[in-house]
Amino acid sequence: MMIMTLNKLLSTRFVVLCSAMCGLWMSASPAYAGSFRCNSYVIEVGMHKLELSQRCGAPASASSRIERRTVRVKQRPLPGVYPQNLPNQVVEVEREIETTIEEWIYNFGPNQFMQRVVIEEGRIKEISDLGYGR
Repeated sequence: MMIMTLNKLLSTRFVVLCSAMCGLWMSASPAYAGSFRCNSYVIEVGMHKLELSQRCGAPASASSRIERRTVRVKQRPLPGVYPQNLPNQVVEVEREIETTIEEWIYNFGPNQFMQRVVIEEGRIKEISDLGYGR
């Protein structure tokens, strides 16, 4: 009787552990959501848009915009601007930059999901599934 209860307890713990591991694995899967297949090639975040174009062809639709962003950069102080700083010291300054953002939509037909690809400065930044194509 004691062995049966122990086995039941261990099997319950095993099921809970497996469920937790599957939950963690499923929550870690967005890395795989950042990719799709196109003509037997895997398209992933980080690829250059030239590779995307060569492997998948032209998108069904494309749009582009310019976004202004403020970034912080480190630089040596300019002479006379920061007189209290030592010459080898580094200061952090804010700069405004323009970033080109493109959005390409691929439509692979009614049996597959359409793919939205966001490209920043020539590299794939984000991939997301849309609904089924037409």
